Amino acid sequence: MSNVFDDIGTPNNPAKPLELGCVAKQPNIFDEIAKIPIEMMDPTLHRTLHQRGDQYGDYGEMSEMVQRLKDLLRSNEEHWFKLAPHERESLDMIALKIVRIVCGRHSQADSWLDIEGYAKLARDRISVQPPATP
Repeated sequence: MSNVFDDIGTPNNPAKPLELGCVAKQPNIFDEIAKIPIEMMDPTLHRTLHQRGDQYGDYGEMSEMVQRLKDLLRSNEEHWFKLAPHERESLDMIALKIVRIVCGRHSQADSWLDIEGYAKLARDRISVQPPATP
């Protein structure tokens, strides 16, 4: 019996990464939300989605790019699964922030600060070995 998680892989049986040049268009919630007439949508949600689109670019394009970048990071599963969960999560979030910068407003300081923050969170959890004394 298959389930929704069959396609994500495990350390012993990783999922195959997507071909970088060919990404299948997947339906997403924003496509479905776009079909809702504006007068029926919560005004706060509509305003927020519009602001995010202005800040980060087209959600569909951004989603495809970030998934290709994450697939690339995972393409060498031997090395990927040696990383601690906090390192993998930081890299995932940094990948998202990089794509948001590329697709949206590159001069938005928050995205750059977020990259710095996720890198610091990972770095702070690395055990530091004291230098050997001669």
